[in-house]
Amino acid sequence: MVQAHRDALSKLLEGKVSVDPLSVAIQEFSLVAKEVTDEAKKLKEQAYSKNDVAVAAKRRELNDRMMLAERGFLDSEGIKGKEWFKHLVYGPAAEPESKLGFFPGITDAIATNSSEGTIKHEIWRVARAIQRASKALKGGFT
Repeated sequence: MVQAHRDALSKLLEGKVSVDPLSVAIQEFSLVAKEVTDEAKKLKEQAYSKNDVAVAAKRRELNDRMMLAERGFLDSEGIKGKEWFKHLVYGPAAEPESKLGFFPGITDAIATNSSEGTIKHEIWRVARAIQRASKALKGGFT
């Protein structure tokens, strides 16, 4: 899903600004998410085969990593002009009639005809948020 958002954003930018940092971060996140999905399936199978304290602890640890990954998408500064919105991947667009509810900081910068530097800054903010989420999902913060 996030790859589709990146592709839509790339089209919107018409090649004027590179979305490579975002692409790399999304690619890394996708790999980690697949590993975590496989891990969750194994834990689910184990949960039915044995009622083990170790399995319960692993499930709890996985749940904590997923919670921390979701928090990784947040930024304490929020979206410029809407600082109360902290999520950098999903949020309301600057234009109420816009259907772009993803990467709100980037799409807002584009919609308000911000400078190329501002758009790049927003792309890097989102890329770093996705990298934080990847690290949390891998267990980098636990």
